Amino acid sequence: MTLLLFDIDGTLLRTGGAGREAMDLAFQDLFGIRGAFAATDFRGALDDLVLAEVCAGRGIRLDEAVRDDFKRAFAVRLGQTLVPGRNPGLGLCPGLPAALDALAARADLALVTGNWEVGARGKLGVFGLWERFAFGAFSEDGRSRAELIGVAVRRARERDLDVTRVVMIGDTPADVAAARAAGVVAVAVRTGWSEPGSLRAAEPDLLLPDLAEGMPALAALC
Repeated sequence: MTLLLFDIDGTLLRTGGAGREAMDLAFQDLFGIRGAFAATDFRGALDDLVLAEVCAGRGIRLDEAVRDDFKRAFAVRLGQTLVPGRNPGLGLCPGLPAALDALAARADLALVTGNWEVGARGKLGVFGLWERFAFGAFSEDGRSRAELIGVAVRRARERDLDVTRVVMIGDTPADVAAARAAGVVAVAVRTGWSEPGSLRAAEPDLLLPDLAEGMPALAALC
């Protein structure tokens, strides 16, 4: 059976800046520094690596205890910023959740995301989508998106799923590159913040406007 691996931000939903704001506020809570993530490019990034870079740039020693403290503060702040009506840009990408309903009848669905698990749960939970994915791979699980794909495939097989084809669905060239490195099918959607030209240049196996218009082509992979 086909295993469909979904990125979150820009692929399934948009937070309208709530994720960045929650990180900024959590950093301010812990270290008293405002706007620490203002210049951070989160496209295709892993939260662990983003936090490490920001801490290094400010001379803050990042160890496991500090990371755990930050993630707890971030979870609290994310709950405060991810409020429908608060951020005009907060919403599901076109075709959701109907696309997941249709695809779940044909394939196994899982997550591969640069979010920490607590962030993924918080973002998807706002829209009632967290329970749609039985498992996934998150920032805690590896140092690259390609590594996370491998973790997700391993977890699928640990669940005795019969994985015959793996498809990575994301909105950035980094998602495409990770799929290539992991040896799986690469599908890109234009619902994120990547320039259309950069997605074409990444040469995904499928380049879709969104999950609504692209459903027939995506379903053909299952």
